[in-house]
Amino acid sequence: MTEKSTVPYDEVSELGDVQHSIRSIKKGRPAIANRKQVISLRLDRDVLEYFKAGGKGYQTRINQVLADYVAKQTAKS
Repeated sequence: MTEKSTVPYDEVSELGDVQHSIRSIKKGRPAIANRKQVISLRLDRDVLEYFKAGGKGYQTRINQVLADYVAKQTAKS
């Protein structure tokens, strides 16, 4: 036969507070101020192969090239 253990109410209340705090923690990546827009983009095969040949981060490099282009074009105006 098993005996029931008695836990003081204040300890149970604290445990509930801890469980509530754990549940309220957001999972995943932290939110960033300048979120990027998800799109579908068609690129020439040779252009994509060029950026992919540089290894991991090819999408970031493509974004940087486009951002540099936009900066140059707006500076001309």
